[in-house]
Amino acid sequence: MKNSADYNIEEEITLKTLILKLQEYAIHIIKNWLLIGLITLPFIGYFTYKTLNHVPQYVAEVRFIVEGQGGSSLGALGGLLGSFGINRGNSSKTNPYKIIEVARSKKMIGDVLFTSSTTNSDYLANNIISSYNLADKWSENTPSMKGFKYEKRDIDLFNKDERRAFLSIFNKTIGNEKNRENALLRINLNEESGIFTVKSITEVESLSIDLASSFYENIKNFFEEQVLADHTKSIKVLKSKADSLDNLISSKSRLLAQFDDSSRGLISRESELTRNKLNIENQGNISALIEIKKSIEIADYEIQNQKPLFILIDKPYSPLRATAQSLIISIFLGSIIGIFIGITIVIIRKFYIDTINN
Repeated sequence: MKNSADYNIEEEITLKTLILKLQEYAIHIIKNWLLIGLITLPFIGYFTYKTLNHVPQYVAEVRFIVEGQGGSSLGALGGLLGSFGINRGNSSKTNPYKIIEVARSKKMIGDVLFTSSTTNSDYLANNIISSYNLADKWSENTPSMKGFKYEKRDIDLFNKDERRAFLSIFNKTIGNEKNRENALLRINLNEESGIFTVKSITEVESLSIDLASSFYENIKNFFEEQVLADHTKSIKVLKSKADSLDNLISSKSRLLAQFDDSSRGLISRESELTRNKLNIENQGNISALIEIKKSIEIADYEIQNQKPLFILIDKPYSPLRATAQSLIISIFLGSIIGIFIGITIVIIRKFYIDTINN
């Protein structure tokens, strides 16, 4: 058996060999500085070119929170609310992830894209097409798309080319599940604070502001108004019925007054029967009107109690600060990456030569 002294000698020999090998590689790297420099130059050139040709981006942000209010359920309406993330019961709250999913839907993005721009009154979709020369790119494969522009906003009435263009703009605007980093519009939620951030990043300042603002307004309108639209229509029907009953009561009351004036206190049995019938009908209408008005007040209170409240925290104002890239930082990054790859190539090359020689 080897004693401990033998093991110590072997460890010292192994450590010494390692140190000598590292010195040898270090010297070899220094001797090949020119090769490493030549490998580094293209990386520096690429990062420099990328920086010099950087197109400024304008970032517009809208920040908001959504407050859900407690209230009793609305029966069938409660199911409708629940399907859009508004919980039923005494702790009604808006599900934030439902808001994000709805915000990324084709319907929502379609409403945003076909909002009029504040600068030229054209659809935002057309502004995106012109800002990014999309029509020219589409025309490379489909010549008919040359100079393409939307004239109408109803997606259901689009032809094949218009729908294909819409899907292209939709993907560019909101991205997809695998890549949202390069999308023009992004919505995120800070789970700790509950604050939503809508961020629009485009090459045109006014387009960034319009996209972010329209995005927020359409989300707000959907959850505060459209989700409860059916119930609101029901309330309108009840109010219309109440107005009809109110008019009918007024009409019958006038008839009763005219009947009393014409009889001048001399009422036959037949006349009394007619008068009593009018009076009973009027009392029934009054009772029905009271019930309808009570139902309207309860329903209106419930819907206001269930409706989520969107609270705007921050919105974008012109002028926006354009994004920029530092030339010095770009050269530094290019140098670091180039030197690392150059050293790696030199080490692999020496290892290969040593292996062949041995």
